[in-house]
Parts: sequence; C-alpha cells; structure tokens
Amino acid sequence: MVNENNEETVEEVSATPKRKSKSAKPKYDAIQELAPTLADLRQYIFEVVTPEYDDSGNRIIKKVVASSSGIAAGLLGYMPNQISINSQSDYTGE
Repeated sequence: MVNENNEETVEEVSATPKRKSKSAKPKYDAIQELAPTLADLRQYIFEVVTPEYDDSGNRIIKKVVASSSGIAAGLLGYMPNQISINSQSDYTGE
C-alpha cells in the first residue's frame, strides 16, 4: 500500500485475543457484611433453594455466606419460610 506521500506502508496485523467461553461467576450469590465489632461471629455457607425456577423447570439454588439461615433468606430478598436449605458448612473467610 502507498500513503498520500507515495511512501510505501506496511499493514500491521495483530492477533485478536482469545475470548473465554464462560465468564467468571462469583463464588457466592450474597455475603453478609459484618461490622468490626461482630468480626468474631461465626458464619456459614448456605446452599439455599429459592422459590424461583430456571428455564428447565428446576428450582434455583444459590450460595450465601451468613450467620443464620434467616439472614441468608433476607440477603436474597425472601422470608425464611419461603426457602429451604440444602447444605450448611463453616465459612473460613476464603
């Protein structure tokens, strides 16, 4: 190719960076933030079954870090009687 001054130019071609097929999903759907005075309060990882359904008709399951199942429900915008807990394990601050 030649530019307006009749000088030869070389086209630079750069490789397009590869796209990741999946976007990084957050590890937890909600985390209870504790005040510094409550930093020693024990927290758990709850696997919460919500009353909502996904496209295939299965209940949506979310992971929440909270000090109780009632707080886990509230963080997701539900009342405690609207959810069920699949599992509960200790949260180590990972």
